[in-house]
Amino acid sequence: MLLFNPAMALKAQLNSGYRNADYALAEIVDNSIEAHAKNIDIFIIQKRSKEGRQVWRTDKVAVLDDGHGMSEKILSSALTFGYGTHVKEAPQVYSDARGKMGKFGYGLPNSSVSQARKVSVWSWQNPIGESSLPLYSSLDVDEILSEEADAPSQPIPKKIYPILLSAAEQVGSELGTSGTLVCWENTDRLQWKKARSLFEHLQQTLGRIYRKYISEDKINIFISIFSEEDGNLTPILKRHKLLPFDPLFLDPTGFRPKVLESFDGALAEEFQHVNLRDELEVEYKGKKAKITFKFSTVTAGARSFAPGSSDFGQLCEQNSGFSICRAGRELELSKKWFSQVNTLNRWVRAEIDFPPALDDIFGVTNNKQSATLLTESNLGNWDEFVETYNLERNSQLIPIGDSSENNLSQQQVLEELVKNGDTRWVIVEINQVLSTAFKKMLSKVRQDGSRASKTGITSPTTHTTDVATNIADEDANHNKENNQSLSVEEAEHLANHFIDNIGRFATHPEKKEDLLEKLKDFLKDDKKSVQFLETEMDASSSFFFPQRDSGKTVITLNTYNKWVKLICEALLDIESQDYADPQAKAEAIERKFELLQTTLKLLFYAWGKAELDTQRNEEKRASSILRTMLGYNMEKLVQDAEKAYS
Repeated sequence: MLLFNPAMALKAQLNSGYRNADYALAEIVDNSIEAHAKNIDIFIIQKRSKEGRQVWRTDKVAVLDDGHGMSEKILSSALTFGYGTHVKEAPQVYSDARGKMGKFGYGLPNSSVSQARKVSVWSWQNPIGESSLPLYSSLDVDEILSEEADAPSQPIPKKIYPILLSAAEQVGSELGTSGTLVCWENTDRLQWKKARSLFEHLQQTLGRIYRKYISEDKINIFISIFSEEDGNLTPILKRHKLLPFDPLFLDPTGFRPKVLESFDGALAEEFQHVNLRDELEVEYKGKKAKITFKFSTVTAGARSFAPGSSDFGQLCEQNSGFSICRAGRELELSKKWFSQVNTLNRWVRAEIDFPPALDDIFGVTNNKQSATLLTESNLGNWDEFVETYNLERNSQLIPIGDSSENNLSQQQVLEELVKNGDTRWVIVEINQVLSTAFKKMLSKVRQDGSRASKTGITSPTTHTTDVATNIADEDANHNKENNQSLSVEEAEHLANHFIDNIGRFATHPEKKEDLLEKLKDFLKDDKKSVQFLETEMDASSSFFFPQRDSGKTVITLNTYNKWVKLICEALLDIESQDYADPQAKAEAIERKFELLQTTLKLLFYAWGKAELDTQRNEEKRASSILRTMLGYNMEKLVQDAEKAYS
């Protein structure tokens, strides 16, 4: 009897916790790097959908590398869950540092079935010819779920799909003397259905995850896009080479988003390195390991040139926090060490890099998307940890009575952890390094901002949507009993439900897909509870449309309403225009805020008029109750907003 039912076990793997297609594809790239590949090609093949509006949708995603390839023994287990090259029972094929990337043994099958119904793998260790075919194996989700198969197919010699050979040939990507080709088929679970959207996300995410490998010329990653019709391929994008994307923006050769093009010639540098603590040495299991740190801030000149409400400010917000890297490969970009919602957080960033030997200390997940013991541990609050540690320690020393005289200081707690071989001291030390660094950097940003304001060269530095979202999230998270952890399928279903409700009133249905992608990102993030959307609805709709399901709240602003449109575009309009001098800009801002103030008063009048014109007493009482509840909620939320801007 089997220990696990294959169909049931596979169903559990379909929702494997990958954030999106970017991170799932990174698992395949990891395998290529582990196989000592130098060149990695990603092929995105789109086809017209057979149903509905006949739009182009991604049909296949393939990854070709020139690595060492896999033997029949390795390939026979490569699509089996939990049987990686570094699992005890598996053969040891590589021994250097980058050969430890796939140690968990879940990467290839787990990531593939999270995005596609079928994954096919060809691998070869000798030149391919008519008499020397690559070995082939596949994992078909539908076959296993229907119990037509209970395991991946056994490796057999088989020709590569002509469509994939054509893709490689058209972009000049040669099949090396050895290598591997992985193809996702029936990609119905991809978050981004359009090939161009998938490419844009891959360009930034993979460029960031592998930035150090690319910068050091260890690997080259290329992306190509094709359109397929009647078995024929048309190249849309030929072998675009990924540039390293440094979230600290300290790499002068790295990828520069279009947002930064406006700075060229205007500012010499937008970001600067901050000279703070750069390393920490750790001894673990008898071996020494080094943890490195790097810090950067946005220059005062850049902040005055493009404030937080601009596209540049949003770019800084998206890439703020600290980047957690494992042996040069990024796991995640976290905002863990920001103590509170603060618009200044967007201007500071950090990087931490540790070796695979410290995986257990950091709590690296099997999909390599997080270091949980670093980002989710209660050690983030050092004061609270010391207090708890003393209580536990004293309860063992003195079971009863006042034991406060035996309390250890913070430094003494740290020393005792080290003495006892308690690896929590590493997280504690890192916490201290990062917390101290962020405090120093934020203090410098505040000082620079204060000096700039005195010279009259600064502009508003708030990004209202970010602040509102963060405050609303905090408020919603106070009551988590209705909040549900959603699987990928549940998130997609709920996103479509929200969109269908919005779509009943929307005047631009072609924007539905963009809104849908935003909602899917939001619903898959179990740390977010509130999402603001903007779209134009018909004239009969209210100025906003609220929805709530599974603990998730979506507020859609109707930009058809002139007042809502004014609110959404007011500051953006100011920042997108050129002004002859600072005085002209100041006058424009003053006029805009006067208009906003006037229209806000008119909003209260419109609400009051609607309530007073109501004839039925029941509706008047309901409106009065709603007005009271609105006032109560706004009182609390505004207090939080004031803290965010203090």
